[in-house]
Amino acid sequence: MKLVLDEEEILVLECIKAAHVDCGFHIRDVIKRAKSGYGISRSTVYEIVGYFEFHGLIKTNKSGCRELDQNIPYFITCQRCGKETPGNESVKENGRAICEDCYLEEHQKKSNLQTLWRCVP
Repeated sequence: MKLVLDEEEILVLECIKAAHVDCGFHIRDVIKRAKSGYGISRSTVYEIVGYFEFHGLIKTNKSGCRELDQNIPYFITCQRCGKETPGNESVKENGRAICEDCYLEEHQKKSNLQTLWRCVP
């Protein structure tokens, strides 16, 4: 079974990565970051962390702290095109997790528009 994350789960995963230190992370640090940064409630964070633990993305180490298992693959659904892409190949753009193809397409459009504006007298 492949682990596919939605938008809210991606945000909690970002909070986990930010709170992760050498010995792991504590759930209260993730809750604080998720609540202040994204407005995600405590119960939602617990639910998502439980989901991650169920799928093996998070495990408890010997000292009792949770830690992220980098060896577990996960996928995101691109918020622009809907394609499932590996999590390590996604890009965060304007608060959205998108695939590399959509990222390149958006930047190519911006680049073309800037070139067009420079050419107009």
